[in-house]
Amino acid sequence: MPTGEGRMTADEFRAALAMVDLSVAAFADLLVALGDRANDKLRTVQRWAAGTQDIPGPVVALLQLMVLLHDVPEITPEMIRVWLADAETDEKPAPP
Repeated sequence: MPTGEGRMTADEFRAALAMVDLSVAAFADLLVALGDRANDKLRTVQRWAAGTQDIPGPVVALLQLMVLLHDVPEITPEMIRVWLADAETDEKPAPP
């Protein structure tokens, strides 16, 4: 998806959002739901889509994964939620 030096362009970003049927606002909401509460997320995602701010590597990786998973009908959003919840539980230390 990213071309050249590994950076995702604004055009590639918008195309990837279209591939997973997400608007800029919906993607901003998703990032907030995943725990990213830094700054005004909608304005930040608008800047990425306009090409006025570089898209961070982790965001590129997330969007690439979303594009790949979008084409695998056996993987549902509910399955991903369960995986994320399990991963979060695994990271927490066991009570004494």
